[in-house]
Amino acid sequence: MSYLDDLFSLDGKVAVTIGAGGVLGGAMASALGRAGARVAVLDLIPEAAAAQADAIYGAAGVDAMGIGVDATSEEGLQRALD
Repeated sequence: MSYLDDLFSLDGKVAVTIGAGGVLGGAMASALGRAGARVAVLDLIPEAAAAQADAIYGAAGVDAMGIGVDATSEEGLQRALD
């Protein structure tokens, strides 16, 4: 493992990404997965969240879960994080 891999490693961490079923959020979620984080992909469209989670698992081999949630709803976010 290189110095930078060590410095920026997210092994053992969990990243929660909102809007990650889209292009920009998906790229961020993928980068977090490649850095070693387990990733929760939250998106308004459950199918988009699941597809992105599958792509992260396939590319990075880390645990990734897609969750459909309305991020404008406090109750919805709380349910997603429980």
